[in-house]
Amino acid sequence: MVDISILADVQDACISDLQKTARPSGPLCAIRTFLAQEAASTSELTARASKRRKLGNDGLVGPQSSDAFDEDRSVVLAKIAVVLHLPTSDIDESSDPAVHGNFCTPFEVSLESVTRREPHLSTISLHDPGAAATSIDIVASASPEDIDLIIPHLQTATSLRTNLNGKKRSRAPAAGFCRAMLRPFPEKPNALRLEVEICWLIGLSIVETLGYKNLGARDLKLLNRYFPDPFNGAKTHWSLADFYDSVHIPPTNLEVCPRIGESGIETRLYPFQQRAVDWLLKREGVTFSQGKLSALEPETSTPVSFRSTNDASGTPCFVSNLRGLVATDLSTVYDSAKSLRGGILAEEMGLGKTVELIALMCLHQRKIVDSDTFDNYLGASVKVSGSTLIITPPAILEQWLSEVKNHAPQLKVFHYTGLPAPSAPEAQHEAATVENLLQYDIVVTTYNVLSREVHFAKPPPDRAFRKEKKHRPRKSPLVQISWWRVCLDEAQMVENGVSQAATVARIIPRCNAWAVSGTPLRKDIQDLRGLLTFLRYEPFAGCKPVWERLDKPSFQRIFTQITLRHTKDKIRDELRLPPQKRIVITVPFTAIEEQNYSEMIRLMCDACGLSPEGIPLNDDQDVNSPEVAERMREWLVRLRQTCLHAHVGRRNRRALGAKNGPLRTVHEVLEVMIDQTDTSLKAEARVCILASLRRGHVIGNAKELEDRSKRALFRYETTLMDIEEYIELCRNDLQKEKEKLGLGVVQSKDTASVDSQDSEDEERGGENNGRVAAARKTLRTFLELEHACHFFIGTAHYQIKTNERLTIPDSSDFHEREKLEVESYEKAKVIRKELLRESKSRAQRQMKRIRSSEPFRQVSQIDDLANLGGIENVKMLEMLDNVCEILNAQAEQLEQWRQKIVRILLMPLVDEDEGKETTGEEYEDSTKVQDELYIYIMALRTLVADRHAAVDGLQDILVEHELKEAEKSARAKEGHAPELVLEIVKARGKLKPTEQTGSLKGVVSGMRSLITSLQWRADGGDQRARTELMIAQKHFSDVQRITNEQSKLLTELEKEQEMFRGAMNQRLEFYRQLQHISDTVAPFREELDEYLDRREHERQCWKMDETKKKVKGLSTRHAYLVNLRKENQQEDLDHECIICQDTFEIGVLTTCGHKYCKLCINQWWHEHRTCPLCKIRLYSSDFKDINFKPSSMKAQEEVQGMASPSQPSTPASLGSSIYSDISDSNMKEIKMIDLDGSYGTKVDMIARHLIWIRNNDPGAKSIIFSQFGDFLDVLGEALKRWKIGASSISDRDGIQKFKADPAMECFLLDAKSDSSGLNLVNATYVFLCEPLINPAIELQAIARVHRIGQQRPTTVFMYLVTDTVEEAIYDISVARRLEHMGTAKKQEAGARSGTTTPALQESKLDAANSMEMEATPLKQLLRKKGDGEVVQRDDVWSCLFGKARKQPKAVLEREVGRHVRAEAAERRLAEQHDLAMRGAAGPA
Repeated sequence: MVDISILADVQDACISDLQKTARPSGPLCAIRTFLAQEAASTSELTARASKRRKLGNDGLVGPQSSDAFDEDRSVVLAKIAVVLHLPTSDIDESSDPAVHGNFCTPFEVSLESVTRREPHLSTISLHDPGAAATSIDIVASASPEDIDLIIPHLQTATSLRTNLNGKKRSRAPAAGFCRAMLRPFPEKPNALRLEVEICWLIGLSIVETLGYKNLGARDLKLLNRYFPDPFNGAKTHWSLADFYDSVHIPPTNLEVCPRIGESGIETRLYPFQQRAVDWLLKREGVTFSQGKLSALEPETSTPVSFRSTNDASGTPCFVSNLRGLVATDLSTVYDSAKSLRGGILAEEMGLGKTVELIALMCLHQRKIVDSDTFDNYLGASVKVSGSTLIITPPAILEQWLSEVKNHAPQLKVFHYTGLPAPSAPEAQHEAATVENLLQYDIVVTTYNVLSREVHFAKPPPDRAFRKEKKHRPRKSPLVQISWWRVCLDEAQMVENGVSQAATVARIIPRCNAWAVSGTPLRKDIQDLRGLLTFLRYEPFAGCKPVWERLDKPSFQRIFTQITLRHTKDKIRDELRLPPQKRIVITVPFTAIEEQNYSEMIRLMCDACGLSPEGIPLNDDQDVNSPEVAERMREWLVRLRQTCLHAHVGRRNRRALGAKNGPLRTVHEVLEVMIDQTDTSLKAEARVCILASLRRGHVIGNAKELEDRSKRALFRYETTLMDIEEYIELCRNDLQKEKEKLGLGVVQSKDTASVDSQDSEDEERGGENNGRVAAARKTLRTFLELEHACHFFIGTAHYQIKTNERLTIPDSSDFHEREKLEVESYEKAKVIRKELLRESKSRAQRQMKRIRSSEPFRQVSQIDDLANLGGIENVKMLEMLDNVCEILNAQAEQLEQWRQKIVRILLMPLVDEDEGKETTGEEYEDSTKVQDELYIYIMALRTLVADRHAAVDGLQDILVEHELKEAEKSARAKEGHAPELVLEIVKARGKLKPTEQTGSLKGVVSGMRSLITSLQWRADGGDQRARTELMIAQKHFSDVQRITNEQSKLLTELEKEQEMFRGAMNQRLEFYRQLQHISDTVAPFREELDEYLDRREHERQCWKMDETKKKVKGLSTRHAYLVNLRKENQQEDLDHECIICQDTFEIGVLTTCGHKYCKLCINQWWHEHRTCPLCKIRLYSSDFKDINFKPSSMKAQEEVQGMASPSQPSTPASLGSSIYSDISDSNMKEIKMIDLDGSYGTKVDMIARHLIWIRNNDPGAKSIIFSQFGDFLDVLGEALKRWKIGASSISDRDGIQKFKADPAMECFLLDAKSDSSGLNLVNATYVFLCEPLINPAIELQAIARVHRIGQQRPTTVFMYLVTDTVEEAIYDISVARRLEHMGTAKKQEAGARSGTTTPALQESKLDAANSMEMEATPLKQLLRKKGDGEVVQRDDVWSCLFGKARKQPKAVLEREVGRHVRAEAAERRLAEQHDLAMRGAAGPA
């Protein structure tokens, strides 16, 4: 507040009045003249009839006079007084009597502007409110310091411009205004006192009226200037801790009435629960006094956000900067805190919120008055009830019913299922009435029911109707009852309070309202507004601007008052829960799973451009870029899913080719991996072969090389040897696949036998069974390469033969080259026939069908009917003649076009004429004939359609459209055979029937009607009609016969069309394949290159080297996977080294599939560099480590005691005592349990564990939790196969089955399903299928079991796979909890997976868990689309690369470094030796 007064000397004054020309001279005269006009205008206003005006805020005030101002309606923010001392010289010199008078009357003026002309000089402009055109400018001088003091405030006042009456204010409502008065100054007769007050209207909330932006911003700035708000600074940053730090926690030493412990429920309350119930009672306005409930005295505290102060006049007032509101009487301010009965019960999960509420229901009941009451919020009269309405999620509805039955069986409970359908039985309608609901103590319903009744709960809008409604709209009984108490269980589901369920819950009449939730925040702090909306906590709930401006002190005061929350760490001493153990079980991958996982790691590194250590492969690549980070995050999800099962996740299923296929076992996954590896291997080999051929082309096309043909020949022959190896491999694979299906034997050269065999296979469907089609396709790709290679070898021999510098004409070398040329071309021809055999066979079968169908059924002419006379049937006979004429003309044209089609289809294929040379233009030549064939078949189809129209009267619109489009293209000289199309269209135009022509069916229908008419007349005795009837019946019989014949003919013609179309397509496919083969042997370039294209040559060499590396790696992996298949097929197989004749556990597998112990093969390879058995040459990359040691599993309990800092955290150092209930012998028992089939390490181990629990702890139940719903689907299917009873939260009545059905041994729970409030204390084991970075997610599952009501010790098993991302994730999670516990020390990062977690004292662990739950809302921790938890960018890299994984060591470490260069040199020497043996220069 501001109260300032200064003294100023008037230097000049000037009246501005446009209506007067004469102006007074001197400041004193000007001021007195201005005041005289002011007094006259005031008198005139007083005499005039009072006119009432509207304020901008819709208030009404009286006339503009100083005595009309009501000081009780505003407070003064600032008072500025300026004493204006008039010069005495003006008084002495003036002859005007008015000048010598005293100033005795105060005048109200309007402060227009304040301008500072010089440091000590200012101009003040005043306006006469009564005279619109009169104002005065007063120039006054004062000390610069005084002017500095008042100028800011006066300028603020001028921005307000007017007084309370709002004369010059805009129409928008506002709270700030200015009031200015000119008063006499008694101490100095020749002085005036200008008083300026900046005022604020009482009771007007700017934020609620105008908001805090735009219109309301100016007034809020004014209020904050004169009543500064210490919290009105920068934008408030909210965190979840702000809420959890604000909640009320009753002190542990609080004494409560013993009656609370005897609340009438069957269960004894814990001390903290008794304190909670005591708080609940007080929030409902009662407390125990002398053993009885009595009403609490009303509180007299200041409303939230208000503080007491004094204005500039010293008047006491209360200010709320948050709401932009000033009040002098708090009784006029609505305070929700005083009227609200209820609040937020936010006890941590598992601490008995349900029991506390049941105790409250038993202790505090309503005294029923047999009368209706008016509900102000709803605006209607409602029935008074003592019932409690509980609104709950559907998943825990049965839990509420059972809890009430167990703890308070005396309470009558009813399950309200909503308004029934109008057609429902009468009993359902009676159950949903107000009278029925009033009979119960507790009514339970669900959010879904509330959502359905939103239209029956809200009153319909008032509308004027001409007539009264016949049927009154239905109304929900929930809003027709004044409930004693409404409890919103799992209240976080209403979120922002705008859903349909939240809308209904808000308007339900009630006396007490409770929002119940262990996790009130799902997303952020904004969720609390939904709870306040339900509680009707105004204005913070209903006014969004007020909520957005909420400061932390007000926030804390609100939720301290209405929210209660206990956490386990705070009441650990009072909570008597059975102990809980956490055991980490580390399991290794099977060899099959490890291979799949390693391949995914490799793909991940390639996709992200990183090395296996996480280092960028390119210097300009940024690992932290959003694109790379998101790609890494996606791969992390895939890797985590793979650790569970290969089928978990959309991308993983797609990668295995089973997007929607059945669940695969591990062995089936192995078969897929073998197939994929084999496919990749052959694809890379094909790329390498193509690069080698292209390298030969580049050399053979270099004009500068005289011996280019010889060099190219060497490259072609070298490539041919590689091709023949793969062809042999592909033939063997095809043979194996055929043997699996019992098909024929693959022949390599005998064309006739293979042709017949393929035909038989195709008849038996062999092409579509198993993997025969894929194997045949792969073989075909290599046969195409072999054909091209033989062709290019023949071409090279021809070029060498015809080059006289290389070969002497007619010499022995010349004839030898000629012989080799012919042989190569013949070999290419044989291969080409083999490639075309399948398509040729199909085409020939279609041609054979056409030949066997000849001669085709002739389309005979329709003869005229006999002339039997008659008059009545003349019209029908004329129509018949027209139709028959069209059909006969069509028959002639149809026969012509059919013969042309047959002639083209039976033309011999190119390869059938052995004497015809292949030109490479076969496909192009065939397309010309094929175009004609296509047009004729289209013409035939159109003609048959026209014939249908002539017979049946049915038009084929599609055929008509096709012909029109073809004609349109033909006229533009486009499409197939344009000239022929136009000719066909012209011919067809003459044969097309019209509507006037009619049809045979039309003739039949007309004659039937005629016969009916004649029959009626003949029966009446008409002799002529009887004669006509006989003629008509004879003609009708003939027409019927013709129609049937033509219909049968049309059916046969349609079959012919299908046969012609099939033959056409097969011929086209044959020529397409023939053209493709011809394209593979097309010349490399049209002209020779002057010089060797070294750039292209080097590029092909580089491509060969890269693909060879990939082929080597894929060959090794393929051999290893095939070996795994053998190992799985042959149990109890002894692994014996052929060199030392001894068994081994750690050895080496070669690409040729042989196994040796590591030491022996090391020595052998050092000396021979070959395989000891098959003698093929081996390189360092041709070996794969194999390990036949049994895989080991570890179980490690997270102990509760303190670990010694000097003691290492390893299983060996901690001893066996920590294994307690799951000792080594138990682990062996679990591992030895047999299962029918295998679905992977985790699935199998969890299933064995469940079976072990069934045998050793009969009747015990378990919860299986995973962040991936896909995995639970996989696990559920596997458990079903192994006869392990399981239900899921997604199953219908799944929760009830798990609780009631003894056969249900486990409950599948995923993180995405909302399990809040779920009580599963009948379970004693929790299986966490994977470690989680965010422990708050897993705590959701653990809290279902480890909670009040649990009578048995519980155990949590966490499964993780060694040497995977799961270990790094576990370390991060442990380190995070240790950080919360404050015990994390500077040592090696995290706790080692499979080891004990140090310093996990129970109370500190509870505190850490509570902090995790309160740190981030659960909804923000989960990704969409079932992709698991959210991993922050900083953690992604650590999960993928933060923990060093086992790197595959080179099998022959000593030899690799020593012989790498030697291998490369030997390869080059071998190539040179092969070339030298041919008498030619070495390859380029």
